Amino acid sequence: MTFRDGTLVDWHEWGPGPFEAADRAGKPVLCSLTAPWCEWCHRMDEETYSDPKLAANIGDSFVPVRVDIDRNPRVRERYNMGGFPTTVFLTPDGEVLSGATYLGLDGMRQVLDSVRESWDAKGTTAGSVPRALSGEDLPSGEVTADIEAHMVEQVAAAFDEEFGGWGTGAKFPLPQTIEFALKRDRQRATRTLEAVQTHLYDTYDGGFYRFAENRSWGEPHREKLTDENAALLGAFTSGYLYTGQESYHDAAEGTVDYLTTTAWTGEAFAASQAGSDYYLLEPTEREEADPPHVDTTAFADRNGMAAEALFRFAAVTDHEGATRYAERALEFVLETLVDDGHVAHFDGEDSETGLLADHARVLSGLTAAAQVTGTDGWLAPAREVADDAIDRLVDDGAFLDGDAEG
Repeated sequence: MTFRDGTLVDWHEWGPGPFEAADRAGKPVLCSLTAPWCEWCHRMDEETYSDPKLAANIGDSFVPVRVDIDRNPRVRERYNMGGFPTTVFLTPDGEVLSGATYLGLDGMRQVLDSVRESWDAKGTTAGSVPRALSGEDLPSGEVTADIEAHMVEQVAAAFDEEFGGWGTGAKFPLPQTIEFALKRDRQRATRTLEAVQTHLYDTYDGGFYRFAENRSWGEPHREKLTDENAALLGAFTSGYLYTGQESYHDAAEGTVDYLTTTAWTGEAFAASQAGSDYYLLEPTEREEADPPHVDTTAFADRNGMAAEALFRFAAVTDHEGATRYAERALEFVLETLVDDGHVAHFDGEDSETGLLADHARVLSGLTAAAQVTGTDGWLAPAREVADDAIDRLVDDGAFLDGDAEG
């Protein structure tokens, strides 16, 4: 038995092959959803999947599949059990038998036994269609004033009056909610910006951590994702625009610096930076330590988001560097990932193409470029990207997330 991906499990890559093998063998599929930035994913590899007996049990009774959720976003959306790592058990047809997030060694043993007993007793009839594919009506129709008013009520009802932010459990920054509230419920929006800046902003290296473990914004998970940093850059830029608060400008500018240094590959924006105890070091200690791993994969959607956020910051502050890096990222995307308006998720043979999120976010970056720079050259590729998405993905008044066969 040898290590693979840091474990003793002989993982298959995502694709039809392992599901066909599971069907022939009469076994369920164990699907492990992980990410390069995910600290708890690495911990589960070390504590659970590196146990020889458990790895042998998985190999005997299941077909194990390992999925990088950043490279396979539609798999992430269909099978996410509420966080990462996600461990989901599937029938050979892809229906869900059971699932969980992080599982230690004892917990995994119990779940393996339970799933195997259910499979032996019921077989494929024990599975259920993932909620994302359940055939429910797609959202469509006009966004009315009543819908907006209902959203305002929901934002107010879910707000944590004691600690700021929304919800009573783990605290995510929710930048889109902040931007919505800045126009309609500014006091709650600014309280949340202050909480995010106090608890999730890295004052030394710049950029924002992913979320905090508890309601009071304590125990942050220190991964840094480019898409989330781009969205928070937008939220703090809006906060500065609406209030003139210099601390919001400073956090936004620090995030620009992070994106254009640590997260810059030389051609485009990297995907993420892993969490690490590095962030617990004093600034003088960080200068001597190796920073956490950066996944240098340039994803179309994340580069589109980063470009749009940088253009917005430049429009408010006249920051020339932000404009320059945003333009370079879009040039890379157009040259490497876009073919006649059809967008690839990343540069690789196994990349999905034509995903709605990639088209929408690249389009947002291109239109922001045209608006901020006044250069018409961004409009032609923007139209091509929009036309490709409309031609392929509109279905009965709503957009599909990608092509049907994906």
